[in-house]
Amino acid sequence: MTPARTPPDVNQARRCLQAGNLDEAERISRQLLKRNRKDVNALQLLGSIATTRGAYDDAVEHFRTCVRLNPAAAGLHFLYGKACSMLGRYDEAIACYDAALRIKPNDRLTAGWKAGALERLGKYEQARGVLQPFVDAGTDDADVAELLARVEVHTGNYETAITLTRRHLQKTDTTPAQAVLLNQVRGRAHEKLKQYDLSFEAFQRANEASDTRAFDADAHVRLIDDLIETFSASETTQMVRATDRSIRPVFIAGMPRSGTTLVEQIIDAHPDAHGAGEIEDLEQCAAGLQLKLNAYDPYPVCLSELTPAGADALAGSYLKRIAHLGGRATLVVNKSLENYKHLGLIAMLLPGAKVIHCRRHPLDTCLSCYMGGILPARAPFVTDLRHLGLVYRQYERIMRHWQAVLDLPILEIVYEDLVNDLEGESRRMIDFLGLDWDERCLRYYESGRSVLTLSYAQVNKPIYKSAVARYRHYEQHLEPLKAALAGG
Repeated sequence: MTPARTPPDVNQARRCLQAGNLDEAERISRQLLKRNRKDVNALQLLGSIATTRGAYDDAVEHFRTCVRLNPAAAGLHFLYGKACSMLGRYDEAIACYDAALRIKPNDRLTAGWKAGALERLGKYEQARGVLQPFVDAGTDDADVAELLARVEVHTGNYETAITLTRRHLQKTDTTPAQAVLLNQVRGRAHEKLKQYDLSFEAFQRANEASDTRAFDADAHVRLIDDLIETFSASETTQMVRATDRSIRPVFIAGMPRSGTTLVEQIIDAHPDAHGAGEIEDLEQCAAGLQLKLNAYDPYPVCLSELTPAGADALAGSYLKRIAHLGGRATLVVNKSLENYKHLGLIAMLLPGAKVIHCRRHPLDTCLSCYMGGILPARAPFVTDLRHLGLVYRQYERIMRHWQAVLDLPILEIVYEDLVNDLEGESRRMIDFLGLDWDERCLRYYESGRSVLTLSYAQVNKPIYKSAVARYRHYEQHLEPLKAALAGG
């Protein structure tokens, strides 16, 4: 039987998707759906487009419909599960992967994603049970080995993890991207064994192998200069303000790896608050503002062109977004890594907001960024200790400025103080946010909430102090960082 030919419009939409022309791919796909609302190809394309855009809720809906229309296609169950995983809906994702594996048993890619979801849920033995057969049969690849090594680290089998990673690092078919992940796991295993030099060497290799964009240090400093000039003490008093003074928005600001996820988790455990994770709406707003305002100057200088009506429209868009995310919660917390740069914009658009500023020892913060597996595409400075030092100094500079010129309420939480006095600092946060105290905030790790950031394993456990002064184990390797923090 001759297989059905793929319609030309579907192929055209796929080419547009592969080329990054998402708008055209979506236009063609929706035209196909107008002709046939049960067109699985069009629905799958829309799911893939939504996934590319990070609109995982939409992707889930599209793939769910695909599976209902074509339940015999293993690939559709896999895509549905993958979209669920990206939302932290791991139980739902596992059900999808199981459905795919019933149709296509022993598929390594699907098994890997299932094991990854199990690992995120802390079901390490089940994850090992999914992965170990591939290792035993000699059919594991670097991705399977990296994930299994992660499981071995979680369960204390550090030497096994090191052996797994080294075996695949020596293979010629291991890609640079896989080598990054393998070295990161190897580094964590060596650290657990207190082999600190070997640990640093592994993380150094991971950063050297990263497919990173060039970090423009001069451009980063210019941005901070422009923010300080745009939001000078005199200019800030003249800035337009949105009229809605909703108290619902809460922002956590700070460098990556400064305790922001822990703080969000504590607040989210309160029944009147919702931790929405890293909402990037403000970054997108800032990036598109020059075009939106038809202004000559880029952000932030173009803010002088913003009208009161424009501020109300932008504020309304954000408030609508968090209303969707937060449901009936009184407060909705945004912990985007870029928040510390945008407190001036927040003061203009969301004047009723409150800010919690997370601060941690600079050497621990920067070392944790360097060894934390943050994607260089997201934060291109994390692979170089000198760049980390420069970015940290600029972060301190802009935060000092915001605290001097903005009328936003800003509470500073020091990571080391939070670790040493969880109840005292948690009560201080909850009081600052205007909520009544709730003991569940101290049992944040029992909430069952899915954490999508790199801190997922740590914040689902009771408080621990091993990350305080971690840098002391690596001081002999940190001279470039220390020099950069000092301004050298």
